[in-house]
Amino acid sequence: MQRSDAAGLADAVLEHYATAANGTRTIYGHDAGPVVLAGVAHGLGAIDDDRFAAVARRWFDELADHVEAVGAFGGLGGFSAGIRALIAVDDGFAPLQDALEAQTRRVLAGARWRTSAVAWVDYDLFRGPSGLVLSGTPDASAPAAVHLARLCDEPGLERLRAGSEISAPSAFNIGRINTGMGHGVTGVASALRHAVETFGDAYRPPLRRACDWLVGEAYLAERDFITWPPVGRDAAEPTAGADRRQAWCYGTPGVAWALWDAGRVLGDGSLRLLGEEAMRSFCRVYDPDFSFPIHDASEELAVCHGMAGTLAVADAFARHAALPEAQALRAELAAALLDRAGRVADIARTDMSVLNGAGGIVAVLLSACGGPREWLCQLALR
Repeated sequence: MQRSDAAGLADAVLEHYATAANGTRTIYGHDAGPVVLAGVAHGLGAIDDDRFAAVARRWFDELADHVEAVGAFGGLGGFSAGIRALIAVDDGFAPLQDALEAQTRRVLAGARWRTSAVAWVDYDLFRGPSGLVLSGTPDASAPAAVHLARLCDEPGLERLRAGSEISAPSAFNIGRINTGMGHGVTGVASALRHAVETFGDAYRPPLRRACDWLVGEAYLAERDFITWPPVGRDAAEPTAGADRRQAWCYGTPGVAWALWDAGRVLGDGSLRLLGEEAMRSFCRVYDPDFSFPIHDASEELAVCHGMAGTLAVADAFARHAALPEAQALRAELAAALLDRAGRVADIARTDMSVLNGAGGIVAVLLSACGGPREWLCQLALR
C-alpha cells in the first residue's frame, strides 16, 4: 500500500476544501467528513497545523444553524465525531464538547421515538439513535441506548418492523425489518455492542436478541457464499443467489463484522466464527463488478455502498481478527482506490462527507495505512 500516495491525495483534497470558493454539500447536510479527514491526515503527518486550521475554519463557516437529527451523519452524533477529531489535534476545542453535550440532552429530552411502525429516524445509524450511541458523547447519549434496548426487547424484533413513513426509493422496507448497517438491525446491534462496553451488562440481552435475529437471517448462496438479504425473510426460503449490494451498508461485509465484534463482547465464539467464515466467503467470491454497480463515481468508491467501506471492513478484520483473506482484500481495494485518485479528487469538489464523499474515502485509506482509527466508531468499526 502506497502510504505516500494516500497522504498526497489527502493533502490535495483538503487544500481544495480549505481554499475553494464554493462549499460542499451532502444529502445529509452538514457532515464531519472534512475535519475527520483532517484529523486522520494530521495524525499521519500528511498535513501541517496551518492546513488543519484552515479546514477547521471552513468547516465552522459551513455549520448548519440548527441540528435536529441525532445520528452519525448530519446529526448530533456526526457533529460530535467532528468535534472529537478537532480536539485530538488541538485541545483548545474541548469546551465545544460541553456545549454539544448540553445541546444533545436538550434534544433528547424532547425526543418522541416510536416503538412500532418505525421510521429511520426512530432507530437507525444515519439519522437516528444508533448513530448517536456510536458517535455521540457517552454521558449524553444514554437515553438513546435505553430506547434501542427497548426496540430489541423480544426475540422477533417486531418493534423494528418499518411503518409507512419510508421514502419512495426504500419503499421495499415498508412492513419489513431491514438487516443493514445504515438502516437496519446490523447498525442497532453495533450500537448495542457499544452500549455494553460503555454502559454495562444491562445491554447484553438486547444485543443477544439482535445478534440471534441476524444469525437466523444468514443463508448460504451459490458458490458457498454466506450472506444476508436486505430485509428479513419473514420465514420465507432464501433464494439461491446473493443480493447485489455487498458492502459496508448491506450484505456480508458489514453484517459479518458486526457479528464478529458482538461475539467478542458477548464472549460467544460461535458469533465470531460465523463472522469470520462469512467474511472469508466474501473475500473468496469478491467481484468488484458485482459488488459495486456503477451508478456514479461516488457510489462506486465511497464508504456506504462502495470500495472504501468494504476496505474499512477488510482492514478491521485484518487487524483485529488476523484474517489472511481480509489482508489480501485490503491490499487489493486500497490499490484500486489509489488508482482512481483523480476520480476521488473530483468527488471532493462537491462532497467531502464521510458516508458518500471524498472525506470518508481518503480517511479510510489513511487509517488502513496506519493512521488514527478513533474516528471509525462512526462506522461501527475500530
